[in-house]
Amino acid sequence: MAHRIFDIINLCILSVTTGILLNGCGDTPAAPTAAKGGENLPAPLVPADATPVAEEAVLKLDSEHGPASLTVRLRDGIKPSAPWRPEWPAVKGPFTATSGKNEYTAPVDVDYATVRRWDTSPLPPDEMRYWESRFAKPQPYSLVPLPKTPQWPLKLTYDAAHRVRQLPFPFPIVAEKSLLLTMTDVVNNPQLTWEPSNPSVGNRDGAWTFHHLMSAIANESVTGVAPGTLVRNWLQSLTVPQYPDGPSGGVAPARNAELINTVLSCWPKLKGTDMLDTSQSPFRLLAIVNRLDLRLSTAWGNINNHRAELRFVFCYVEQQGQPEPGMQRDFLAIVEFGVPLNNFTGVRNYALKWANLSRPGLSSVDLCAKLSFITEDIVQAYAAPGRPNGSNLNHLRTEDMYFAPQGQPWDMREFILDAGSHQFKTNPLNMTPDFSWADPDSPNTVYYSTTMRKWIQANSPVILSGLYELPYQIDVTTPSGTSPKRLRGAVALDGYQNWFSFPTTQPCSAETRLAFIRNTCNGCHSSGNWTPENEPTWSFAFMRQINGRPAAAPATLSDFLNDTDLPRRLELLRSIVEADPILPIGEFFQHQVTTVD
Repeated sequence: MAHRIFDIINLCILSVTTGILLNGCGDTPAAPTAAKGGENLPAPLVPADATPVAEEAVLKLDSEHGPASLTVRLRDGIKPSAPWRPEWPAVKGPFTATSGKNEYTAPVDVDYATVRRWDTSPLPPDEMRYWESRFAKPQPYSLVPLPKTPQWPLKLTYDAAHRVRQLPFPFPIVAEKSLLLTMTDVVNNPQLTWEPSNPSVGNRDGAWTFHHLMSAIANESVTGVAPGTLVRNWLQSLTVPQYPDGPSGGVAPARNAELINTVLSCWPKLKGTDMLDTSQSPFRLLAIVNRLDLRLSTAWGNINNHRAELRFVFCYVEQQGQPEPGMQRDFLAIVEFGVPLNNFTGVRNYALKWANLSRPGLSSVDLCAKLSFITEDIVQAYAAPGRPNGSNLNHLRTEDMYFAPQGQPWDMREFILDAGSHQFKTNPLNMTPDFSWADPDSPNTVYYSTTMRKWIQANSPVILSGLYELPYQIDVTTPSGTSPKRLRGAVALDGYQNWFSFPTTQPCSAETRLAFIRNTCNGCHSSGNWTPENEPTWSFAFMRQINGRPAAAPATLSDFLNDTDLPRRLELLRSIVEADPILPIGEFFQHQVTTVD
């Protein structure tokens, strides 16, 4: 018997600041402008693929076999920047405005037989127990009822509380196989990985080695840049201060040049040259990560500007010639590839590939084989001809304590590919302020604090939604006058998590400030007693989300990942694979807020 089940989607209706231009159809975000720090700020945010917000969706069927239409009502003040059309099989034309009620209607190809699959008859007891066991609080089961005898035209209304029921996925999806893989059967796979502490173990050209990823990113046959050159120049860039916004912008301080040069000196070279042999890269694979949750809802017709990611996390391993060869060190390299998914069919098919890795009875050998097909499609050289180096790479991030000069803290940096030089370059952090805003020794700290609090409070709805990027600068008024001050940071530093917490009379919602902090690199990598009611005693301690590992053991994960974020991502993955592939109405109400870099 076919099982009927609810489409239990983690729906989150978002509040968005009125007046912000929304990228409903792929428009480029507006150029950043300086925002006035001492006034009611005029739309100072740079939208990060902000999506329209639906109040409800009404499906109308004129007869048992159609035609049909779908009308979406958006929240007051929310307008798509252009007519939009979800790339769903059932949608046969763009949404057009109707009757001035902030409603938009599109023709859809859906018949009554399809709608019957969304019916609301009670769940069998075994299915009821299954769903209730997956949630701390049982989910509501009162959805949109179908009449016993439909009267035409038939109207069905869906919103955050009344959702579409779908068939359940045929087996449980587990995070350790479909979201974040750290199992030694995966990260030590002898055909796909290589162990730097034991050169005879593994495959130096394996698809999940640091060598393979850097070779694909360098794309030497097209760019003329060898992977050894790409990697050497990247590491050497850490030895001198970096100014990603130019000489007058924020600075990423130099790291320990002596230690970095030792690493490069000990690194094996290609025979007869000084070129780094990346096939013997001293980086150990910690995890392979599916960040499908980073994509936005497909309901608004464009998701290409905010892509899902495939990530590989490595830690540095000391080499021969260093004090402890084979010892993992606190320098992590996170290689983040964008996944081009341009419509719901693509999103769902990609999600199904990952979900199927949880299939009961699937051996680790078969799991790795299936996973390697998923990853290689995205990683391979020239997979994205229109992007720098022809690579799907979004970012290379570093999380570093190992190269910290004495007295300097942990830091996190972001690198992107430069289209001209084909090399890595430091990139500003889109959601992390420059550390100068939180410098307790600055005579202007109280003015910075007041400005920051005003800016955050003025933009509270968007900050709570997570759909924003920092402007490049905002105006600050000090005794010396008013002038723009750079906001985006060049680097995230430990010890600067407690943004704008210094004494000030400027009111600022604790909930909003906490959401802002958690979206910074510093806040994401901190733990503490973080609840709005604890604001006067907030404390911050460094936290690594994924930890380095010995060769024979898996990496350990933070409590936040295990207890909070992986369950969130798992429900999102399940909601996608269980959604109706023809007309996934739940996408109108679904959004996932990014909480972990």
